[in-house]
Amino acid sequence: MRGHEPLIAMRRRGVRPRFARFDLDAVPAWRDWSTWPEWSDAALVEVQPSDAIARLDLRCAVGMPAVVMGGSDERAAALFAALLQAGASRVLAFTDERSVDSLEGHAWPA
Repeated sequence: MRGHEPLIAMRRRGVRPRFARFDLDAVPAWRDWSTWPEWSDAALVEVQPSDAIARLDLRCAVGMPAVVMGGSDERAAALFAALLQAGASRVLAFTDERSVDSLEGHAWPA
């Protein structure tokens, strides 16, 4: 996982972006998203293919909305569940693999 260090540093200073985007595909923007505040208020974290979703430290997402982008349905669903379990306030997931036929069980928390 890359790009989470600036998010952790921001959270420790009491600053929170509007949401965090967790990308399952390679995105070079994770390197410098924290220098974008004047035009973007979202954190960008890259989850690498070699990362085991169950072992990720997702405390940086506690109490904030998260968006999962890309990857296979299986990895996106695993990250979706892991972010909810870690305490993200809301989670949305979009995959590259196929469209979803049913949203049952994949709703924002009340």
